[in-house]
Amino acid sequence: MTSLRPNGIIPGRALSYSLTLLLTCFSMFAQSQVPINPIVPKALYLIETEQMKKALADLEQAIGANPTDAALHYYLGYALLKANERSKALASFEKGIQINEKELINYAGKGWVSLLKRQGLLNPGTPKF
Repeated sequence: MTSLRPNGIIPGRALSYSLTLLLTCFSMFAQSQVPINPIVPKALYLIETEQMKKALADLEQAIGANPTDAALHYYLGYALLKANERSKALASFEKGIQINEKELINYAGKGWVSLLKRQGLLNPGTPKF
């Protein structure tokens, strides 16, 4: 069984799955022709450099300013998954779908949660490091 690293990054094959999923999401997002909120590139940088608290705070502030931006809910969910907060991530993806069911990126996020759950990589009781 693959375990999570202390920093929340998923090792091995699961990492390649997550990168593939992220690229797919970007592709889907680009095809939707919806402008990307300017906070997103900064938040992604913060996530990848393991500055999770700042990334989460920035995304939550952006959602507070624009609560109807379904894509922001995806990126918040992505950040929450990287922080091992599966149930909160799932709630964020579902909120994004509720806001705009035609914005496909949140369905990809839900699929990612389902994949990780099925592979046993994220469980509700997973300890945080």
